[in-house]
Amino acid sequence: MLIQKFTPLKKRRFLGWRIAYLVTVGSILASGLIVSFFIYQNTFATLTNAYNIMILSSELGADTVDMAAFEHAENTINNIGRTSEIPGDLRNLFEYNIVSPSTAASSTAANKR
Repeated sequence: MLIQKFTPLKKRRFLGWRIAYLVTVGSILASGLIVSFFIYQNTFATLTNAYNIMILSSELGADTVDMAAFEHAENTINNIGRTSEIPGDLRNLFEYNIVSPSTAASSTAANKR
């Protein structure tokens, strides 16, 4: 029984077809991945938008605004960049008067004798 093996000449003859096959299969797989990713992204975006529309259509009334809290927040934001005056009569935390210590043991011991 004679088994005919591929010779280098026959391998070269099918090389173009192999490359075309690999390019075709690769492009089909790549386009399938791109389409599936596109469908995945847009499906969840559509569901999210539909959910938001459903929520907004059920609550037609506008919320009331607490104007006092709004003005307080606005004033706080406006005061962030302003510098404040430091009063001149502040006590220096690093300067203090040294008081001579008195030991309680020596004074009580002298009183008990």
